[in-house]
Formats: sequence, structure tokens, C-alpha cells
Amino acid sequence: MGFFSWDCKKCGKSMRSSCVAGDDLLSKVIVLEKDGSILKGEYDGYGRVLTEYNEHEIDFHGDEEPECYHQHCWEEAGKPTKWSESSECSYDQGFFID
Repeated sequence: MGFFSWDCKKCGKSMRSSCVAGDDLLSKVIVLEKDGSILKGEYDGYGRVLTEYNEHEIDFHGDEEPECYHQHCWEEAGKPTKWSESSECSYDQGFFID
């Protein structure tokens, strides 16, 4: 499977793979899953969040998409901890940036 991503609920920019982000602002992410899980770490571009200790697959099934934030946007949004609505799939796939 190729690159794919979701847009941040606060700023609308995609979660970016660290190999194209250029800085940590767009690759450091918080992902809220519908089951209550919270993933914090670096987005790899392939649906995984790399944490300090291991990697986690982002859980998504059809209309149960994750709610995604860049870490700094999540902090500005008041650090929500409960899933409220799905993020949009990213047109640029978190990799193909103009």
C-alpha cells in the first residue's frame, strides 16, 4: 500500500511523513481513535504512529476514521482526549506536497 494520511482537525493540513515534513511540526501527531485509544508520536506516512517505544497501526474501518491532530494543533485545541468526529482523508496523502 502506498502513502495515505488524514487532515488535522484544527489546521486542515495533512499529517506528513517525516521524510517530507522537513520539521517535526507536521509529522508529530496525536490520533484519537473511536475505541478511546490515543496514539502520540511521529506519523510514518503508511498509517502507523511511531512512539518512543514501538509503532502502532492507526485503526480505521470504513466510516470509523480516526480524529487526527498535529501535536501543536492538539495542544492549541485544548488537548482533547475523546474522539468526536472523523478527520478527512488527505488529498496530498501526507507526502505529495506542492
